[in-house]
Amino acid sequence: MLTGIKEEKIDFETVTIDPNPAEHFIKINNPENEIIQLTIYDIMGKKVLENEIVNQTEIIHIEHLNNGVYMVDLNKSFKSKLIINR
Repeated sequence: MLTGIKEEKIDFETVTIDPNPAEHFIKINNPENEIIQLTIYDIMGKKVLENEIVNQTEIIHIEHLNNGVYMVDLNKSFKSKLIINR
C-alpha cells in the first residue's frame, strides 16, 4: 500500500499578471482555478505583499507600494518582474 500526498503541478504558462507596468492594481488571471500563493518582494528582497489567489480572476490592490521594480513569486516556483509606475 502506498500513501502520500499528491502534488499538483500548476501550469504557470496560463497564469497572467497584468497590467505591467501597473499603477493601482494588478489582475491575476488563473484560468485553471488553482490555489496560488502570491508573494511580492521589493528590490531588496523584503516581502511587501502576500495573498492567496483562489479565483479565476483576482484584483490585487497595490496603491500602498512605491514606484519601482518588484519580484512576483507564485507558489515559490515561478518568478516574474512587476513594475509600478504612477
